[in-house]
Amino acid sequence: CQILAPAEWSHFERHQPLGDQPAARHTPPHADREHEAQYAQLKSRWAERMLAALHKHYPQTEGRVVAVDISTPLTIENYLRSGKGAAIGLDVTPARFVDEDEVAALDMRGPVDGLWLCGQDVLMCGQVLAAASGTICALRMLGPLAWLRFAFRAVRLLAPAAVASIWGERKWALRPASL
Repeated sequence: CQILAPAEWSHFERHQPLGDQPAARHTPPHADREHEAQYAQLKSRWAERMLAALHKHYPQTEGRVVAVDISTPLTIENYLRSGKGAAIGLDVTPARFVDEDEVAALDMRGPVDGLWLCGQDVLMCGQVLAAASGTICALRMLGPLAWLRFAFRAVRLLAPAAVASIWGERKWALRPASL
C-alpha cells in the first residue's frame, strides 16, 4: 500500500544533508545530517500518522503491517532533483486542460520532429498514469491501427475474466441439463 500526503518543504528543510550530495539512482546511502536523530523522529511521527489513517479507513490492516518506509520531500529531492522535493509535477489546473497553448505544450509530440514525450506531466499526475503514458505514447507513434489492435486484444484478454466475475457459477445454470 502506498499513502501519499502533502508535506511542506519547510518542515524538512533544516534536515538537508550536509554538503553537496550527488543524486542517487538506487537505495541511497543515508546522508549525514546535522540533526539526524530529529529527522528520524520526524519520520517516525509521520509513520505513526499514516498508519493511524490506514487503520482508521481499513481496520483489517491493524497488526498486519510488516514494514513501513517513509519518504519525505528530502527523499524526493535526493532522487529527482526537482526543487524542494516536488514529486507530483505540474499543477493540475483547469487551464492545463482547456488552454490551447498549454494543451499544445503538453502534447506527446515534442517540439523536435521525431521526439515524443511521455511521463507524469503528459497525462495527469500519479505513478499509474505516468506508466500508462508510455503505452499511450507508443500507440500514438504507431498510429490509429495500433490503437484498434490494442483495444481488440485487451477486450479479448479481459472479457472472459469480466464475464466470469459477473456471472460466476450462474453461467452453468443457463445450459441445458443434458450437457
